[in-house]
Amino acid sequence: MSIDELQASIHTYLQDKMYVLILDDIWDVKVWEEIKHALPPRRRGNIIFTARNEKRSFTYGRNVYKLKRLSHELAWDLFCRKAFTTTHPLGCCP
Repeated sequence: MSIDELQASIHTYLQDKMYVLILDDIWDVKVWEEIKHALPPRRRGNIIFTARNEKRSFTYGRNVYKLKRLSHELAWDLFCRKAFTTTHPLGCCP
């Protein structure tokens, strides 16, 4: 499938739907341009970008939310609670 065919397929699929599109860590503006051409002209959806480079975030959107990095301890605690909930009821790391 070519890029043009893929864009047309995505466009047709999203045309009458509401959607949330999450794009994680896009560094190349060209990639966003390719994605943007696949989206319907009527804004029925929302787009969330994540970027490590703050300058790049201004290229993509209007509302920029700068998040603080989690401490090592908090990140580990969050990981353990999410990763081990089925094997350890309290979410503790084994």
